[in-house]
Amino acid sequence: MDWLHTLNREWLERVANRLLWELAMTILDPDRSRIVSIDFVDNPYHGTYADEEGELCRMHAKDGTTTCHRYCTAYLVSNGKPVTLAMTYVRSDEKEADAVERVLDRVEAYPFEIELLLADRGFYNERILRRSREVAATVVPVQKKGKRMKKKLDTHCSYMTTYRMYKGRERELEFPLAVAVSYHAGDRGKSGEVVRGYVACDLAD
Repeated sequence: MDWLHTLNREWLERVANRLLWELAMTILDPDRSRIVSIDFVDNPYHGTYADEEGELCRMHAKDGTTTCHRYCTAYLVSNGKPVTLAMTYVRSDEKEADAVERVLDRVEAYPFEIELLLADRGFYNERILRRSREVAATVVPVQKKGKRMKKKLDTHCSYMTTYRMYKGRERELEFPLAVAVSYHAGDRGKSGEVVRGYVACDLAD
């Protein structure tokens, strides 16, 4: 498999995304708005390190290894099945926000309207949030770090508020914060309140 390293990765990625676009547009109605999810995908790697520094990323132990090739993908669900819209290779020597921005640029090129962008708390990042809300309304779970955020989440009822990430700094970012309180009613042996916070940019309701 050493011959794979002779391929031009940028060219290969462009071709792959072109094929994803063509396949998606044979399935999707361009006049219908869509909910798009963004995710990181880790492909466990058991081989030797290539000469190219930055090729491999680290992950939590899985399948007997902590080394992986990482990809950032955007997808939606159509008729109960996932449809991948775009992908990019993530290097360990770049910021993950760079990879997310590449994927969002490709998603924006689709002819349909993006109604909502969804991502997990790994995307709770100032640069990512700024870029994603330029594309569409965005929902991302917050990370429960810092005194100000913990104070916002110290509640027994759901409510809407605002939060300033990096408050008082040049990169300060203010966004709507949705605090949701739910209850474990003996589900899986758990009980009591569960408080979650979500970035809720540009949501109508």
